[in-house]
Amino acid sequence: MRTSLGATREDRLDTMIYDVIVSSFGKPLVTMSAEVLEATNALRKFMFDSVYLSGAAKTEDAKAQGMLWSLLQHFEAHPELMPSEHQRIAERDGTKRAVADYIAGMTDGYALNMYEELFVPAAWSRR
Repeated sequence: MRTSLGATREDRLDTMIYDVIVSSFGKPLVTMSAEVLEATNALRKFMFDSVYLSGAAKTEDAKAQGMLWSLLQHFEAHPELMPSEHQRIAERDGTKRAVADYIAGMTDGYALNMYEELFVPAAWSRR
């Protein structure tokens, strides 16, 4: 996997992106070469088996879900606190859709900071 895709995250991304461009050029579908696809699938399996579905990441899953659920409920009750772009989406497509889009676009750090700002007393703040 490391020899096929690269040693660093940046190398792996470069390899996969370059391979998609070269393998897909002039074709009606986006594709990867067999070698890079096999290495990418092996990396994906490793990440799910070793990182996403076990260990520390899994033990924090319930906390993350609770945090996201709290943000969802808060912005459904107070859509006026979302950025104006998402308020327009709420008017056009409904509040639930706008809130889901807003939260889905948050980085982990942004969501954590937003949760802390909304729900953690200032005296307990980690900042």
